[in-house]
Amino acid sequence: MQIVVFSEAEFRDETTTNGRELTLMTDTARLLGCRIVPLPDALDDDPQLEGAFAYVPVFAEPVQGVWVGYIPTPERYRAVYDAARRHNIFLVNSPEQNRTAMEFPRFYPLLADLTPRSVVVTDPA
Repeated sequence: MQIVVFSEAEFRDETTTNGRELTLMTDTARLLGCRIVPLPDALDDDPQLEGAFAYVPVFAEPVQGVWVGYIPTPERYRAVYDAARRHNIFLVNSPEQNRTAMEFPRFYPLLADLTPRSVVVTDPA
């Protein structure tokens, strides 16, 4: 099974722990035969995103995709998710699933019976 790895390692500082870990994960994926798609640090517009996908084929059969990088904004995740789908690549999580996993008020109700009671404070007063 082919796996595509969307990686932010190429655009990070390898002198930091996070940068080294991203590089290690990306190198490991490459050694395992995964196709690596470098993601630019910022995807501010469609041409920049399309440039990141310039050498990514449109796969005949659906291919699984994973993200190796930092926690993206919902907008960044959605942009990469949509671009990947245009190439028949499907990230493990939909944008809605990604938000649920990343945002406490969304995932806590799913775990409330398994953890100590928690609250979200939105106003210090």
